[in-house]
Formats: sequence, C-alpha cells, structure tokens
Amino acid sequence: MAGLGLFGVAVVAICLLGLGNGTLILDGVTFVMLMFAIPCAFIPVAWLNEKLGSKNRGLAVVGAFCVGLFLIGVATREPVETPPSDDSEEISQTDERDSVVNEDYDYGFDPESVLDAQEPPTSDSTPSGGGARRVPRYEDERWPTSNPELTSVPEDQRWYNARSHMGTTCTVVGPVVDVYQAVDEAGAPVFVDIGEAYPSSGNVTLVIWAQDIDPFLDMLNAVDDGGAWLSVTGYLNNYEGMPQFNSAMSGIQFTWWTNVS
Repeated sequence: MAGLGLFGVAVVAICLLGLGNGTLILDGVTFVMLMFAIPCAFIPVAWLNEKLGSKNRGLAVVGAFCVGLFLIGVATREPVETPPSDDSEEISQTDERDSVVNEDYDYGFDPESVLDAQEPPTSDSTPSGGGARRVPRYEDERWPTSNPELTSVPEDQRWYNARSHMGTTCTVVGPVVDVYQAVDEAGAPVFVDIGEAYPSSGNVTLVIWAQDIDPFLDMLNAVDDGGAWLSVTGYLNNYEGMPQFNSAMSGIQFTWWTNVS
C-alpha cells in the first residue's frame, strides 16, 4: 500500500515538473495518469497525518512538496525565442534594397552607372514629377530660351534694353510674366508685363483698354496660360519712369509664341 502511495506521489511530481517547465502537455493520456496518481498520493498524506499527529499536517507537507516541484519546473524552463515581427522583416528587406550592387553578379550593364544614377541631383538639377530635371543654362539668364526665332532677336529689341527707347516707336520682345485686368478701374485696362513683373524697375508693360481689346483677345488667351513670349511694336511711352505701350496712344502690332523652351 505504501509503495502505491509513493508511486502516486512520483507520478504527480513528474507531471508537475513537466507542466512547470513546459515539456509536458496536458493531453488525454496525462489526464488519465493524474486521475490515477492523485488518489494514490493521498496514501502518504494519511501516513504523514498519523505520524505527525494531525490530519492537516500531512496534506500541508505533500501540498508544499508539489508546489515546490512545480516552481522548480518553472524556474528551469528554457526561454522561448520570439519570431521576428513583420516590422523587422520590412527593415531587413529595406536594408537589402539599399545595399550596394553585387559586383560578382553579371547584370549585363555597368553597376557603377546604376549607383551614379542614384546619387542626389547636381546643382543644375531640380526635382520635378518625382525625378531630377536638367535645368538648361543660357548665355544670358535674362533671355531664357533656346528657340531659334527668339535667340535671333536683335539685342536692342530685347526687353531689358527697352528703357533706352522710351519716347520712340520701337519693338520690344520678351517673356510674358504676368497678365492682369483691373476690372474695378475705369476702362477696365489689361496689363501685360514683359520681362519682369510690375513694379520692378526692369518691367515693360503693355496696357490694353477694354474698348481696344477685341484684336488682342486671341493673344491674351494664349499668353495667359504661361510659358509665352510677346513681341510688341508701337510708341513706347514713359509712364512715371516706366516703359509702357498704351493701346489708346498708338496702333499696336504684336506677335506671340507659346510653350517656349
């Protein structure tokens, strides 16, 4: 009888150690073993109660023994490695994408050229539409075009030399930088700024009054979209020190270019 009790205690002890350190799973077989061993474990409990002179002392000793075994199992459990999270996978993939091109692999092209293409844009490049855009360089930044017709314009007709022609009938050519109609003013004039926007000292203005606007409508609609150039021929007035063409003072002839590069 004593041997059966010790066997029950041993089975319970082994189960408690296994459950504590995670090496034993409480499946159907283990459950049957416990159902058999637990009643057998009460045999040494009764024996200890008789020896210790109290019916609770034996239960307390065996209970403390079982709890101790379970805690020993917990203390000896090996740490479980946590699998890498999705974030770490993304980081590793990013690092792989950012790594230098493998020089041992035959890509069919020079890998150095790919690395050079990934370098930041140089000083003459600006980001545009998600990529680098080459900014053209001009001999004269005041004349930012490579259009052959415009590059052949004589120097004295270029907008930045207009001041020297004030008080004469002349031709002025330059980029359209602003189109504005003063609808609240008498005569509702339209102001077309050439070269630089008013009130810059380099500004040349074409003033078109509402009563004269019909011949200018096609031109105004075209140049108002931007990227346009304009050639104006007429009397260049001196208006408060600024060169100005005025549709009310003389007949105005004009030519325009759109989408100028």
